Amino acid sequence: MTGTIHHGDCVEWFGTLEAESVDACVTDPPYGLGTPPPIRMLMKAWLMGQDYRPGGGGFMGRKWDAIVPGPRMWSELWRVLKPGAHAVVFAGQRTADLMGLALRMSGFEIRDL
Repeated sequence: MTGTIHHGDCVEWFGTLEAESVDACVTDPPYGLGTPPPIRMLMKAWLMGQDYRPGGGGFMGRKWDAIVPGPRMWSELWRVLKPGAHAVVFAGQRTADLMGLALRMSGFEIRDL
């Protein structure tokens, strides 16, 4: 059995893949542990199909970690996963609710281990 690790912007990389071509995904995405976003603004952006752009940084001031990935990113993962495939997604305790919402808005079912 072999595996492949890809490094890069996942939305761009997913765009290069055919639909239903990925067997599984294990990911430790950004946890969004910076200043909490105004939840209404975040949800409005997500419901309009847009990414939410936070103003500050996340863990240790890192901009890439300022917010959990939104539904647009997870929708691309959903598109490339084969039917019945699983995604193992790690999340921070403080932002697991937002991660779960983004996943569910993209078609995923949340299951606890």
